Amino acid sequence: MRTQRKPADAAAPAVDVSPGYYHADFHLGCWHAPTHQNRAAHAHACAELVVIQSGTATHFTSFGMHRLTPGDVLVIGGPCYHGYRNVDHLKLMNIQFDPAEFLPADAAVQSLAGFKRMFGLATPRAQQQGFFGHARLTRDQFTRVEDLVWRLHNEAVMQQPGYQTVMRALFHELVVSVARAYRTRVIERQPHKKVARAVEFIDAHYAEDITIAQIVTASGVSPAHFHRLFRHDMGCYPNWYLRNVRVNHAAVLLRESGESITDIAMKVGFNDSNYFARAFRVAMGMTARAFRKETQRRTTAPATARH
Repeated sequence: MRTQRKPADAAAPAVDVSPGYYHADFHLGCWHAPTHQNRAAHAHACAELVVIQSGTATHFTSFGMHRLTPGDVLVIGGPCYHGYRNVDHLKLMNIQFDPAEFLPADAAVQSLAGFKRMFGLATPRAQQQGFFGHARLTRDQFTRVEDLVWRLHNEAVMQQPGYQTVMRALFHELVVSVARAYRTRVIERQPHKKVARAVEFIDAHYAEDITIAQIVTASGVSPAHFHRLFRHDMGCYPNWYLRNVRVNHAAVLLRESGESITDIAMKVGFNDSNYFARAFRVAMGMTARAFRKETQRRTTAPATARH
């Protein structure tokens, strides 16, 4: 058996677990990135709402890979590590917020299907595994959302009297606009429900020795049709998604437990430690050992807000 050379931990990119771009006493902020660059796997203690304004990139998380284009909206929260590759003139707006403080508590808003799919950050599963929501806006929806984001950004920069109240109101309007846009998208794409059944099956059985055939059966559609639907909705093939769900769970255990890397690999469904090592490095941009070392270092270091 060929032995692979172990990458040097010193060369691994750092994992960002900063608390976000907001002030210590007001956990809502807006950041404009007119020239966003490639970025390795990272996470934040806050949640993020990202609006893609122009350019393209590949956005990767442990839940899948998506090609970003103007009009895409991402919601990322919990211990969901993500990053950007193949960036080409990417321009985005990034809103970072504390979900407990700033998501609308109105029952009518929370009952929206789009709210649950895009902002379901408070569930135990989301808090443990991380959360990722993705919607693609129409031209009219994008115009409205971009206007709200710029107004939010300007309030954050100018900080006129009462700006915090205005920012909260604008953010609530933004959340509702995104939730409504996602609802429209779901109605237009009924197959999403069948893909969702497959995703739920993977999330429930990822630690077991499941097969793609079992995932297809759970979806209730033919194999050929299933693969087309899954790739269309999730941006990747089902085996890629399964692999990276396992990696995401491994990342949580690496950060929160003292179990050995081999034991963690087996616990999340990898039967081959070498395959786990390759899969983890591809998904996270570093070795599992480097990831554990860096997250432990940052957990013990004083948290500071970053721009």
